Amino acid sequence: MKSEMTSFDIAALVYELSQTIQGARIENIYQLNPTTLLIRLHRPKQPTLQLLLEAGKRAHLTSYALSKPLKPPSFCMALRKHLRNGKINEVQQHEFERVVTIKVKTR
Repeated sequence: MKSEMTSFDIAALVYELSQTIQGARIENIYQLNPTTLLIRLHRPKQPTLQLLLEAGKRAHLTSYALSKPLKPPSFCMALRKHLRNGKINEVQQHEFERVVTIKVKTR
């Protein structure tokens, strides 16, 4: 069982995500715990997508209903303030490192 993703895993992930979430709008962001974010995405005439990001461990789309905290932490509130309703323009891997860059266009 893998405990973390390799650069090759990230390259495959970025390719899939760029095909799936590029052009989607960020509906909301949830911080499930100190290292995990859930980003709810919307594309016109498509079902809602949920992108789960866990720092240093994983990133993937999920359809599972995950429990969200009643009161979001301040980091999550800051992300919502700056990214909510933004459009995902690009998903990239930074220089074949284990870093995923998501470019979001906001007003």
